[in-house]
Amino acid sequence: MNSNNIIEKFSNLRKNKNEFERQIQNLSADTFLSFLVRLNKQLRNLDENVEVLDENMEVGNLKSPTKEVQRLVINELTEGIKKVKEPKLRAIMTYYTLLNLHMFDNGNGRTARFIYDLFSGQLSNKEANYYFHERDLGSGDYNVSFEESRKIEDVTVAIQYINKKVMDTLQNEIPENMQEKYITVSYSNSTPDITQILSQDLLNELNIQEINDLRKIIQDSYGQSLTPSGYAMLRIASQKGELEKWEDLNKELDVMPELNRMNFWIYKRPEMLADWTIDDFRDIIKYGNSLKHMQFQCLIKTFENPEKNLDFLKTLFKEKVSYEQEK
Repeated sequence: MNSNNIIEKFSNLRKNKNEFERQIQNLSADTFLSFLVRLNKQLRNLDENVEVLDENMEVGNLKSPTKEVQRLVINELTEGIKKVKEPKLRAIMTYYTLLNLHMFDNGNGRTARFIYDLFSGQLSNKEANYYFHERDLGSGDYNVSFEESRKIEDVTVAIQYINKKVMDTLQNEIPENMQEKYITVSYSNSTPDITQILSQDLLNELNIQEINDLRKIIQDSYGQSLTPSGYAMLRIASQKGELEKWEDLNKELDVMPELNRMNFWIYKRPEMLADWTIDDFRDIIKYGNSLKHMQFQCLIKTFENPEKNLDFLKTLFKEKVSYEQEK
């Protein structure tokens, strides 16, 4: 099926508003995920038997969540889509969520843009460049970004807001002197892998999925103030009564103190983890997953309750949008 046929097929479905809404309301998480997988393959011109789901995707500092969190988020997004009836609210909620889930090995942006236009009713053959790569169309890319063309803010604006809301929710779990800090674990492409700082005994106790999840969470520094890596380390260091040692280490290293940063230097000082147990490292996975999941939950619920988040939602749209929800 060529690009024009794909767009025409879904445009026709969208024209019958009642039928489209009926299908939305009957949507299950499994059906929605299967639909997204098929759509991703069609937009990339791939065979049906090609595997496209991948929980280990990275874009800059963005790390896709673990498979466990991806599944939870798809469930909650599917229910959110049913609750959010206003087309543009439904579209932008799904667009931001899919971009941050980043669950495909390629074509995440194309899939998210297609879904945005499908839900908002803006799907058009004239703008196929937003859904298909240049080589698939034999034409050049658009000079105007998708967000600018749709008069919506970049996804990072939403993430900054959501991160602040999550921080407010977690105030009782974060020491007062840490609440205004940027809390993370220092990581870069030149940093040793997590397997190089754990003892062989610990590695032998962790299964492959746990090692992958641990690596993913420790490397996740995406966010403005509280990151999954930083939150997980903060919780465990506090529980073990070791937070003061980490604070002293920050003062000793004195790296860019003007950033008001609390960094856990586990790669420079792996000896700080020498007495950590297998349960401590499993708790890193648990706490990292909980924060990542909370961020997605907060994002989805913000659109489910537009009347409580009007000021924020009005900043996302550069044109008038109805925030009334059908009762």
